[in-house]
Amino acid sequence: MHFNSSRKQLLLTFLKKDMMLRNIVQRCLPVLMIVLFSVHAQSQEKFNIYGNAMISTPVQGFKSTQMFTDLGYGGSGGVDYFVNHFGIGINGGYFMNPSDQAFKNYISKRYLETSPSVYTENWKTVYALIGPVFKINADKFSAIANIKGGYSHTNVPTLSFYKTFFGQEYEMYRFSGVDQSSWIWTWSAGLRLQYRFSKHLAVHTNADYLATSYLGQMSYETTYRDAMDSDKSGTIEDSEYFESQKIDTKSLSDVCSINLGLGLTYVLSKEKKVKKPLYTEIEPVIPTTTVTEVKKEIPIVNLEEKEMVDAVQNKVIEPIEDQKSEPAVTNNFVAAEAEYDKDAAEFLYKAGESYFAANDFDNAMSCFNKLKADPIYPMAQYMFSLSLSALGNCEAAMTEYQSFIKNYQNEDRRTLEIIFASQIERCKGKFNPAVQPSSTMEIKPNESTIVQESTSTKNEMTSANNAGNEVYKIQFIAIKKPNKAFPNVESIGTIETEFYPNKSVYRYVLGSYIDQNSAIEDVNRIRALGFRDAFIAVYKNNDRVNTIYHSSAKRRK
Repeated sequence: MHFNSSRKQLLLTFLKKDMMLRNIVQRCLPVLMIVLFSVHAQSQEKFNIYGNAMISTPVQGFKSTQMFTDLGYGGSGGVDYFVNHFGIGINGGYFMNPSDQAFKNYISKRYLETSPSVYTENWKTVYALIGPVFKINADKFSAIANIKGGYSHTNVPTLSFYKTFFGQEYEMYRFSGVDQSSWIWTWSAGLRLQYRFSKHLAVHTNADYLATSYLGQMSYETTYRDAMDSDKSGTIEDSEYFESQKIDTKSLSDVCSINLGLGLTYVLSKEKKVKKPLYTEIEPVIPTTTVTEVKKEIPIVNLEEKEMVDAVQNKVIEPIEDQKSEPAVTNNFVAAEAEYDKDAAEFLYKAGESYFAANDFDNAMSCFNKLKADPIYPMAQYMFSLSLSALGNCEAAMTEYQSFIKNYQNEDRRTLEIIFASQIERCKGKFNPAVQPSSTMEIKPNESTIVQESTSTKNEMTSANNAGNEVYKIQFIAIKKPNKAFPNVESIGTIETEFYPNKSVYRYVLGSYIDQNSAIEDVNRIRALGFRDAFIAVYKNNDRVNTIYHSSAKRRK
């Protein structure tokens, strides 16, 4: 059957369209790749990069006797990008189908040759595809389905059978391709099953159906001698070869195959990493001696004074002096950049409080410094400023405090402000020789009734102080008026009055208590009367040595 002109024209028209579509894909593919990777740069989702070896089985028309194809082998690889369960995939591959045995079998049957002299090559196909993918996860197993489109190029082998007559070879059968440079539109559908055995590695098996059906066909030609065994002798004689006609045919065929593969997948992701807390930074180890348990909402402040509490009646509060007139202080205490998880941050804060309670201000400062920029622990910067003040770094303490109070708006803001004012005065008096600290317990000569307490209580307290034991008192107000009566408070206990000359105010305290828990219970009762900023002061040998501020009135065990 000869190749007529109309069929030739149809083939030329198809090849022109195929070339135009191929040029469009070649131009659009780089743009698509750029978009894909730019989206990934802003995403936390995953890439699957895979490669596998495979076997290739020709099917349908590609498997026919006249195509001379056998089971082959090859390899493929690709990249899938997923957003949740859906994604896009790009893959390519190569497979080879041998033709030697299939061609020899055909020639033996066609020309009745037991050992035909043939020349053979292999079918070679390369392809590149892109399309949507869909993934379903089940624990460590994943199923990934895909349907893709693209281009493939099949190198049609040249196969020939020849015989020797009178010392000269004559070609009897020839099979070859027509246009070996043609790329054909191709589509593929498949399924990949993978098992993830480590964080980034998985093993997979896949099955893909690749075909040019409905999109394009390859062209090939066959030239052969129509020789037959006319005399039924079981062989074709030389004369029968010479008497046969030479026939040329040109045909089109789909390329269809099923590819089965096995390989590895590398899973790449941009998951956010949480930095682990560096516990070794906290040195030395927290003392093993028994320290009173500290709640985060109950910071213990080692101060000499806490003064001028804002009470309900007779509010006499002197604001903290603005430090603008003092030279600017460079703060060299920069918070650590490490991010701490919830447990590590809680550990650091409680460690800082424990160090502070044990007067180990160096280690307390180190702990609070790591958390002072953490919005969950705003009190860390406040405690950091108190630690600096206790170590004599008054200017840096003021800088840290001003940064803290600027954004702190809780109800205890004023109480914290007063505590810091007292501490910074003590810092300047203790570490500046020009400033002489005054006694914390001083009686003004012009006042005759400063101390209002029972003789038995006074003697009891003095005896305890002389013995070197600590006692506790509750300061509930500081005002400029002496001898102020507080009947409601008097019902709780004995009121004492202390004159504080630095501010010319009278501090009204309730006490004394041998047990701190008893003092905490009475703090609750006094606050219920309206003195919300009442706090506990610690005395030793009649001198105030410490203050304990309770932001919540809970009994400590």
